[in-house]
Amino acid sequence: MSTPLLLEVVRGGPVHRIRLPSPTRGHALDDIGLDALCGALRESARDASSRIVALEGSAGTFCIGMDLDAATGRGTRSFTPRKYADTLALVAEVGVVVVAVVDGRALGGGVGLAAACDLVFATPRATFALPEALLGLVPAIASPPLVRRVGFQRAYRLALTTEPVDAARALALALVDEVHENPEDGLRRLARRLRHVEPAAIAAIKAHFRRVHRAPDEAEELAIERLDALLASAAVRERIAAVAASE
Repeated sequence: MSTPLLLEVVRGGPVHRIRLPSPTRGHALDDIGLDALCGALRESARDASSRIVALEGSAGTFCIGMDLDAATGRGTRSFTPRKYADTLALVAEVGVVVVAVVDGRALGGGVGLAAACDLVFATPRATFALPEALLGLVPAIASPPLVRRVGFQRAYRLALTTEPVDAARALALALVDEVHENPEDGLRRLARRLRHVEPAAIAAIKAHFRRVHRAPDEAEELAIERLDALLASAAVRERIAAVAASE
């Protein structure tokens, strides 16, 4: 089944697939797309046969992060930092194993989305980068799941330098769990492992580890406030608009 213009969802069996919204815009994230993604995740979790949700991009791109036009109020789309934060929280708590399948570029908020997933499977052509500093921004909301995955100093370096890392380097950093020429191999193997695991056990494990390694609530609020403030800055908005117009 599919949701027109938003995202493609394929259900049936233990592995459900969600192709991220906005394929013609590099799967850029806006409020409508984030709502659709959250709805699809919740619906898959309600299916008793599902154990895995695979989040996928297309055409060599996983997700380029927030929609720049939406973030600056250009056009009819909108991007709300809190909605993005709530989406990452849902990925972490929904009662299925969420796997980011990264085949190509993951940028900015797309890196945060991948880092929030339970597992990340990448192809050799996958790359990861946090270019926010080039726009005068901070990867504020993406940083908690990224720090949880790779540690403070590694996340800090990625944010500060904006340098991209390839799949092999991302595997060494623990940003990626497995690298496959064909990620289907990893998904099939994972599905075989999980076919006898009750959904309630998956949800309980996720909830337990989320409590063991949870960023303080004030850190999330600070991140949302920081991004809201930066997006309201005239200088930042001008820089984002210039980049968006050049694409």
